[in-house]
Amino acid sequence: MRGIVLFLGAATLLLAGCDGSAPDAPGVDRHAAAKRWITQEFQPSTLTPDEQAAEMAWFIEAAAPFRGMEISVVSETLTTHEYEAGVLARAFAEITGIRVSHDLIQEGDVIEKLQTQMQSGRNVYDAYVNDSDLIGTHARYGYVVALSDFMAGEGADVTLPTLDVDDFIGRSFTTGPDGKLYQLPDQQFANLYWFRYDWFQREDLRARFRELYGYDLGVPVNWSAYEDIAEFFSEYVRTIDGQRIYGHMDYGKKDPSLGWRFTDAWLSMAGSADKGSPNITGCARLVAGLDRLTAQATDHERSGDGWAAADGDGEWSVCVPAAQLAKLVGLLPDGATVSLLPDGDTLLRVEAGRARYTLAGMPAAEFPDLSDLDALATEPAGVAIDSEALRRLLSLAATVSQDDGRPAICGVCLQGDGTTLRATATDGHRL
Repeated sequence: MRGIVLFLGAATLLLAGCDGSAPDAPGVDRHAAAKRWITQEFQPSTLTPDEQAAEMAWFIEAAAPFRGMEISVVSETLTTHEYEAGVLARAFAEITGIRVSHDLIQEGDVIEKLQTQMQSGRNVYDAYVNDSDLIGTHARYGYVVALSDFMAGEGADVTLPTLDVDDFIGRSFTTGPDGKLYQLPDQQFANLYWFRYDWFQREDLRARFRELYGYDLGVPVNWSAYEDIAEFFSEYVRTIDGQRIYGHMDYGKKDPSLGWRFTDAWLSMAGSADKGSPNITGCARLVAGLDRLTAQATDHERSGDGWAAADGDGEWSVCVPAAQLAKLVGLLPDGATVSLLPDGDTLLRVEAGRARYTLAGMPAAEFPDLSDLDALATEPAGVAIDSEALRRLLSLAATVSQDDGRPAICGVCLQGDGTTLRATATDGHRL
């Protein structure tokens, strides 16, 4: 997914002189230009020519205060963006009188320019067409315009009234963890994975897969099933028609795009980890209220909490990465007064003196309920058992899952009724 991201201060004055044929020259008939583009280029369309003309008229009027300005844009050199740079930029300039300088460079150079601008604060380009993999960076650091905020606020007068953002495919990839839209989807890659349909239809393989995994062999709908299928063909089937086979194959050559393969292809196709676990275990829940700040943390096995006196108004709570928060606080000046300011239910601004930081976290409601752990710490319970019997019982630990992404099956479940101790374990394949 590639989307358009805008930087604050998105237009610069055009300093170069204009000749009589320039798109921002006085006396240009912009309605005639719009009609020409509608007829010659903006077809086919789901809108009627009259509806298109009405939209173009709105663009002409809304652009009037900015006529004579120039917007600088950059993107990777791809066919889609070549069309935008060579055709759409010219159309926009002739219709609105606002020039667009659209540079085409290599993908790595786009990211380098973007990073330079964020780190230096010096305006290099007003808008970037870049991969949505950077959505987390945009949400955390606040260098770019949150389009959803802009269109509803400061930019309402320059947002096309008939624009239907819901029509854009792939908005989930360009929406930050704070729920704000940072990029408008512009161009997408189709990620396709081929599989051996004939192998998936073989009755002997289907029966063996069901015996091992407990469900039918088919196209995976989540990451767990994908792993099962990869393991099945790689480790259990191994050869078909005398040929060594594997359950998964993809690019292995060192290449800058290899990272995108994980995010764009594998995870988008097979699904990613449970949103609430284990991600939330790396967070501390901060609860403010009653003149104190309370912190809680857990790894699903151990939990801890503490509080400190604090001044503030109102009550709020948010989960933020514990390690990042601890590191950040360690960088603050000794004796400084630290202000913690929630921004929505997922962001926390940390301020001390001239230092300003923003941490992106998760809603406090997703933090695990610790009441069960607290009860275990206070309720008397236990059983006496011979050590040799306990060793035999726990020999089934070999079947415990080693997948940290599935914490619920990474241990042995012990159940006692006063006379019997029962132990249960699974790795997702064996029970």
